[in-house]
Amino acid sequence: KVIVFGGDFRQVLPVVQKGSRNNIVDQCINRSFLWRHVISLRLQDNMRVLRAVGEEAAVLDDFSKYLLRIGDGSEPTIAGTEFNVSIDPTITLPNETTLNRLYESVYHNFSGSINNDNKESFLTSRAILTPNNVDVNNVNDYLIKEFEKDTVPDCTDLYSADALDSQNEEIQLLYPVEYLNSINYGGIPPHHLKLKIGCPITLLRNIDASSVLCNRTRLICLHIQPRIITAKIVTGKYKILISYKIT
Repeated sequence: KVIVFGGDFRQVLPVVQKGSRNNIVDQCINRSFLWRHVISLRLQDNMRVLRAVGEEAAVLDDFSKYLLRIGDGSEPTIAGTEFNVSIDPTITLPNETTLNRLYESVYHNFSGSINNDNKESFLTSRAILTPNNVDVNNVNDYLIKEFEKDTVPDCTDLYSADALDSQNEEIQLLYPVEYLNSINYGGIPPHHLKLKIGCPITLLRNIDASSVLCNRTRLICLHIQPRIITAKIVTGKYKILISYKIT
């Protein structure tokens, strides 16, 4: 039987609660006794850089090499430190940056390009990433409130219908609906989802690969009903309309 693994040791390491550096490294798959049976194949070409043209290609190429140097441990460190490296000031914001300042820097207050023919490209070519789910919710709540607030001041509120399959009363008492609604798990929407017509959304699951409905597909919300979202795919080759039922 052949098993294919995919990953990059220069990215996120295994999580070991309160573990030391050695504890974390020891949990990597290349420390396993099975590793001697693994044939390692390396990907060499950065497809995003290859598809870019002009000045964008040069910027992406420099940035990708910068990330590889950090991952390989060859990027010079800050004097007096063992692991700290300098970050290009053109891709950073001051430490005292507020959420509003971040919003202005990334989305330019949803002005300018937001109102012209490049609206879809403008919205789907940028994103704000955070390490914690609570930060994701705070950023999303702020951005959706600011998104086209002059023309669409109010959000549409969508709520999940959480319930247990078990009919056992003891189990239901252990996991009340309020607790289920409070679960904030990566890869699924929150219990309270706020949307506006025209806002960008991202799929979090592989739904239908043949229709390009895959994890991280970017879409624009066109219509919202209590249990159905109609959206248009705006990235990749297939730009089609889809309706997604919320359950």
